[in-house]
Parts: sequence; C-alpha cells; structure tokens
Amino acid sequence: MADFGQYLRSHREAAGVDLEQMAAQTRISVRLLDSLETERFERLPGGVFNFSFVRQYARCVGLDEDDAVERFRAVAPSSVSVPFESASEEHKDPFLARTAAARVFEAGSGFLYTHFGTIASLAIGTLLVFGGLYSYETWEPASAPQLASVDPTPQPSAKTDAVVRNAATTRRPAPARASLPIELRVEITDTVWIRALADGARVFEGTYRAGQSKPISARENVTLNVGNAGGVRLALNGNALPALGPRGHVRRVKVTTEGMEVLYASPKPTPPSDGSDEESTRAASDAGAVAWSGR
Repeated sequence: MADFGQYLRSHREAAGVDLEQMAAQTRISVRLLDSLETERFERLPGGVFNFSFVRQYARCVGLDEDDAVERFRAVAPSSVSVPFESASEEHKDPFLARTAAARVFEAGSGFLYTHFGTIASLAIGTLLVFGGLYSYETWEPASAPQLASVDPTPQPSAKTDAVVRNAATTRRPAPARASLPIELRVEITDTVWIRALADGARVFEGTYRAGQSKPISARENVTLNVGNAGGVRLALNGNALPALGPRGHVRRVKVTTEGMEVLYASPKPTPPSDGSDEESTRAASDAGAVAWSGR
C-alpha cells in the first residue's frame, strides 16, 4: 500500500486545494491536517476523532471515504475498532453512516475539538464579568452609609482660626474715591463754538448743536471761551449759574468753587436801561450777533 500521507497530499494537490482552504471547509485546524499528511498521528486526538478527520479530508478532495479510512487503519499506530462496522447501514456508528445526522455530528465534534480553547476562554471571561458585577452591587450598599457619613468640609484648627480672626481685624476698607471739587455741566441750547480748559488743560473745543451736554471736572478752575453766550447754560456742582450773556455775544469766563468770573466780553455789556432807549438796546444786541457770526 502506498504511503498514506503521500496518498492524501497528492490527491489534495491534484484537486487544487491548499491546507488553509481545507481547514476553512472542514473546520479542522491546519496543524491536524498537516499531521495526517506527514503521518504524525501522535498529534491527533485519537479514537473515533481520527477516523472523522480522515473522512472529512477524503470528502474535501473527492476521495473514497471508506478506502481512505481503510488506508489510515493500516498505518495507524494502534488499531481502533469502529463499532457496528459490519451492521446494516442504518445501525452503523454515526462516523460510518452517511446520513445528515452523521455529517452534523462529525462537523460538531471537529469544531468543538479545534475551538475548545476559544470556547473555554469565552466561558471563563463571561463568568468573570458576571462575578465582578455581582461583587460590585453587593459592595456598594454596604459602603454607601460610610461614604455618606464623611463630612467633606475641612475643620479649621485653633491656629488657623486665630489667623483668620487677626486678618479680619487688620483689614481696612478701601478709601472711597474723592470727587473733584469742581463739577461743571455745560448745556447747549443753540449752535455755539466753545473751548474748555480744566486746570489749564484743554478738555474739548469745537462747534456744538442744541441738545448736547458736556461735563467738565477740575480741581481748581475751569475756563470757557464761548462764541455765542446765549447758547449755553452752566451748572456748578448741581447749581445753575447766571446767564453768560445775550445770543451772539462772545464771553470768556472762569469758574471756581466760589462762582463764575467774566474775563472777557465782546461787545461790552451795556448798563441796564430804564426802558426809554429800547431801540439802542436792540441795535447793540444786533451788533453783537453780527460779531459772533463772523468768527
């Protein structure tokens, strides 16, 4: 009888099937298939499993299964008797019977053997997961009262308390920001040109329209040059000041905490009349208007 391993390998190569493809079809590991071809039978599980592997190998490459089993029995190191081999077909051992149940049994036994390590690892991992969940749930209620009784607020020591009291007694309130003694508000009632100086420094300068308001703060004095005296109203620290003059007159005034002083006036203010010279008063006013509008 020809060499059994060479017999299997030659038919597999003639069928164009490699060991990886055969392992995928038969669910038998490449290591066990190689053991059949190299006749290293000591690496096989033994017993009826070996006959099942031979049958699946023969079926995959198109060999006669019974002939392959006989060849294997002839070279196997120990003869393994197959139960009911001489019995009728329906009473044969599932490894010899060619029924659907036999095929399922063969495939199942081969799968369990080749994947026993993976199945065992999955089973152990599942047990560990469920065991861990059970331990966690049993531990949590027991530890919850202890966790609830812990006061997270740190208790100050006597030394810390004394330091806090000393800091509280030595802390002084921040001094309030002192307001400047002169707070002047300029209300614009008519188109007017103004130059404003606070303690000698220019604050603003330009032509302004009715409805605008300009606040000025100073320590000593505020100087205003106004091109239309009748177009502004002044308030010092919330108190209204006298009118600067008629509309169109030019005024330069100085404001201090004591009040307002006129430094320059054009045209010169006329003394109050008794009402008999109303025409001359109107003429002076018109002349002042012309002088302002020409600036």
